[in-house]
Amino acid sequence: MIEIGKLTKIDCLDIIIPTIREIEEIDGEIKEIERTAYYPHSIIVTSLKERAAINRNFGLECAKEEIVIMLDDDMTGFFPNWDKELVAPFFNDPLLCMISARLMDKEGRAGPNCAGNYDLGPEYIYIPKKKDAVMPSAAIAFRNIGLRFDIQYVGSGWEDTDFAFQYAQANPNFKFMINNRCKLIHLNEMKNQVQHFDENKKRFYKKWNIT
Repeated sequence: MIEIGKLTKIDCLDIIIPTIREIEEIDGEIKEIERTAYYPHSIIVTSLKERAAINRNFGLECAKEEIVIMLDDDMTGFFPNWDKELVAPFFNDPLLCMISARLMDKEGRAGPNCAGNYDLGPEYIYIPKKKDAVMPSAAIAFRNIGLRFDIQYVGSGWEDTDFAFQYAQANPNFKFMINNRCKLIHLNEMKNQVQHFDENKKRFYKKWNIT
């Protein structure tokens, strides 16, 4: 069983943007991050013409830090010190393994998320692992414990839920959270997701013996 002790300090963050786009195409998001981030950081843009899991893993292979932030390439609304707000709960809970920003839509409403949670009231909301869902993954911070995304998932979709399930399997006491103190806008473009949704869902259900 993997243990992750209490976080005491952050010297640097790895910020991964897994994407099939060229770096020039997401220049706006990168500039927003650079303009607003609090912690020293490295931004890793993958730009591989590959499925999402391969892009995500390439970014993780480049990452060196204990805390990783992974962002979809259609995120915006970054505010000053957003990264500090996002990762702050790690300092208080040694079992917290993954934190999602509160995903918002352009109209200022809580956006779609697989956790089915839209409560903007509490600062921090612990999210229980459900039968086939855990966390939204468009803007997450997580403990870098050596896990990798399953490359059997085609295009994008379900590889992120599988990744969260791997954390729950690594230690049943690990916790997941949505952080309402860090609200970011997700444009939710769902590239290469809809056309592969059903086959990836079947693959996920079979792997995790879900009926």
